[in-house]
Amino acid sequence: NAIVSEYLMSPEHAKLELNHPNVKVEKCLDENLLNILGSPVHLSKTVMNLVSNSSEAMPEGGVVIVEEGLVDGRACMAVRDSEPGLPEEIDVFQLFVTTKPRGTGLGLSIANRIIEEHGGRLDIRPDEVGGATITITVPAEEDET
Repeated sequence: NAIVSEYLMSPEHAKLELNHPNVKVEKCLDENLLNILGSPVHLSKTVMNLVSNSSEAMPEGGVVIVEEGLVDGRACMAVRDSEPGLPEEIDVFQLFVTTKPRGTGLGLSIANRIIEEHGGRLDIRPDEVGGATITITVPAEEDET
């Protein structure tokens, strides 16, 4: 919760909002979410990459929803957007693959690597009505403190 909330109040996110004024980011955080063990810097960059990718994928605007919860003893974060979707033939986890006119193509690849290094998994699922949901699951600590 702290990492997501801090990113959404950061100068980086404020810049994203200025560059994409028609995109609204909403958060739905589970106040009882267990902690995870990991690098706050790397996890923050992962949140930034996922929210940025979703925002940039909607040039006409839309909503990005960041949700958190606990699923089967694992901390889960989902980033949903209403972008048109990705062509099936594109492997977004490969380095330098991008669907944007300008971009490095590193965002999802780096996010995936960071989550794997934290013992977790990153999945992308297209939504039936357009858009996609990127879900991250990582081991949660039993102690809530």
